[in-house]
This record gives sequence, C-alpha cells and structure tokens, in this order.
Amino acid sequence: MIFQARELLEAKIKRLPTRQTLSILSDTPGFCLTVPTNAKCPDIEFRSMDKQLTVSQIVEPRGLLRIGRQWNRLCEETPNYNLSHTGRWDLSLPWMLGWLSELPESHRDLLVLTASTGSTLRGILPLVMQSTPHGRELRLIGSVGCFADAKGILAAEQDQATTGEAFGNYLATEWIGQIPSLHLRSVAKQDPGLDRFVQALVSHSGWNAQTRPEPPQRMVLRPIQGPDGEPIWPLSCRRAMALVKKSFESGMFKVSEVSEESGRTELAKHAMMIRGMVRNDGPELKEPFGSIPMSQRILDYRFSRGVSRNLSQIGRLGSCVIECKGTIIAGALFADFGLSRYVIWSEVRVQLGQEPLVAWMLLSQLLRTALKSGLRELQVGLALGHYASAMKNMSPSLWSISVGPPRAETQGNSADALETANIASDG
Repeated sequence: MIFQARELLEAKIKRLPTRQTLSILSDTPGFCLTVPTNAKCPDIEFRSMDKQLTVSQIVEPRGLLRIGRQWNRLCEETPNYNLSHTGRWDLSLPWMLGWLSELPESHRDLLVLTASTGSTLRGILPLVMQSTPHGRELRLIGSVGCFADAKGILAAEQDQATTGEAFGNYLATEWIGQIPSLHLRSVAKQDPGLDRFVQALVSHSGWNAQTRPEPPQRMVLRPIQGPDGEPIWPLSCRRAMALVKKSFESGMFKVSEVSEESGRTELAKHAMMIRGMVRNDGPELKEPFGSIPMSQRILDYRFSRGVSRNLSQIGRLGSCVIECKGTIIAGALFADFGLSRYVIWSEVRVQLGQEPLVAWMLLSQLLRTALKSGLRELQVGLALGHYASAMKNMSPSLWSISVGPPRAETQGNSADALETANIASDG
C-alpha cells in the first residue's frame, strides 16, 4: 500500500470535521484505509466490495475474557506449522492468560489487536509491551518459557495474510513513536501472517527489520501408525524400543494413564505425584514461565470453581505416570487438542544412566496412546524430547525478527543481524 508520511496524515486529519473520516487509497484494488477522527485511538478499517475488516485494540485483561469464546474458536482454526491440520492449543486463551499471570503487572502493558468483519472475529495478534534488561519492547504473548516458540496470529489459513497486513498498518499508523521496538522471538519462518505483518509495518513506518536464525525449542514427533495400532518406529529407534518392551514385560514397571473424562480425581492425583518428584528447593519451581508454574495455572483454571468455561473447557487434559516397585519414576501432564498432544510438563527421576530408558518408556506410551486416540503428533519440550533425537523433528524452522527505528550506524554482518531489510515507506 502507498501511505503518506505520518506528519502529512495527521495534518489532513486535523483539517477534517470531527465526524468525518480520512480515506487513503492503496495499491490493492478494492481496498482503502479509513481513519475515524473522533477517537483517541481510532480503529482501522479495510473495505472491499464484499467485506469490511476492522482492527481494534484490547489493553485490559478483562477485555480478553469478553472475546474468550471467539478466541478459542480461532485457536481451533489456526493452522499448525506445516499446514497439515488446524488447532494450536499453545495459543489458547487459558495458556495465554496463564503466561500473562506470570508477568508482574508493573512490567507489562497489554496491546492485543483484533480484526473483525461485523461481529465476527477473524484474527487476533496477542502483543504485550514488556520491560526487559534492554528497555521496553513489544513482544508476542507467550514467547518466553514453556512452548514459547512459533507464536503468531490466530486466524484461519485464508485470513492469515489479510489480518497480518491490517495489523501491520494499524501499528504503523497508530503506535509508531509510542513503542521503542518490536521483537518477535523464535517465530516460524514460514508464517504467512507474521510475514505480511512485518512487511506492512516496515513499509509504512520506515523502520528496519532484522532477522537471525534460532534453534528448535520443541520436538514434534509424527510417527506412522502400523496395522496393529503400534507406531512404526524408525530403524534408529528399534534398539531403544526393544529395551522398552523387555522392561515392561519384566513386570517391574506399571504404567497408568488417565484423562479428565475418565477420572478428574485420578488426574489431580497424578499431578500431585508428578509434583512430588520435584524437590521443594528445586530451581525449576522458580523458573518463570516454566512448565511447572504454567501447568499449575492450567490446573487451577480447570478445577477451580466459578472459572469461565472459556478458560476451563478447551482441549482435554490427561496424565501418565510410570511406577517401579511402587515408586513414581516418571510422569507427564498433557493436553489433547485438534490432532496434537501437547506434553506441558514431564519429569523423569531415576539413577544416573537410567534416564534414557525411562524417558523412552514414557515417550513411547504417550505416542502409542495418542495415535490410538486418532491424534497425529506428539509435541514435547527439549528436556524430554532430546531423548528422541533419533526421530525426525517436525517442528518448524525458527528465526527472531527485531523491528525498530533505523540506527545511525549499521553493524554490518553482526551475529545478531544475519539478514536485514530496510524498506522505506512509498510516501
């Protein structure tokens, strides 16, 4: 789109009567941008022949609860990394609110953008202004800690690019000068929504965008189910699976798996048993946004009385524990959503040298029952997932994108800026 400089835009707005709007023609046929002049932070509308897209902002957590039902609907429609299916539980409202609750209010300012057609919500860009050691930055909610990677826009596949462009135009028009920088941490490289969002923001603000590659932060395992219902394990895993089978046949180990549908009380007991594997002074208990505090938030939303259904009724919680002679040696809490199983918390506590075998016992059980339940993949953090490094990791390629005002000096081929885009506005 072709935008005039912000100074010229503001000058035109000031000359208009209060109730008029300013339309800026774009280079996309059938679209224009309208800026209502009677609001402090006006909405932006993209209008075509048959649709009208309106961008608004939410700055209070209670506003998120008001759109909770539509938020979770979009969570079901959002495509996964390789577009093989839809559904992203780690973008759900309870997960995002749980993450926000770990961030002190004094260190955050909410800025969630929504794109709607009439009364129908078509896209959400969950952002938060966060205090960091380097100053205040605009970031994606949930982009630190457990399942922090590949965050992005909640929207159906066909709406990703459209809503991304609308969100980028909104920030460029309404917030440039009020936000010091934007940092999209460990997002998927093949993300059409964020790609169009950054393009629009850079094109219409004159800011720079710098990217750098990031390593995987989760394992996504997607084995094929055999005719006997068992996963078809890669050749590289056959030896480990033979040891797992032999261990289970020895009679020394007992596996127990429950879901909230079969027994909420047993699920709560399993959670307490897994928590009992962690020492009270364990550093993982104090890890902000880690799997333990995030799991506790999800359990609180699930089992506490009076909690909104938008927080307590998305996905299906389950747990799995492995006992050896009556002692819990491994356990996991997971959520089934769409066609994926998300392992949000796992613990393995055995003597040194026995971790790989017990971890494989837990992983194989979670994979086996996931496939039998009609799911396609298992998503786990690297703490447990690295034991399955012999299997192909289907998680997306990641990079971080930093967007901010041009610097007086460029640092050339620095390690933190392997690729730089500087696209000035056409106006």
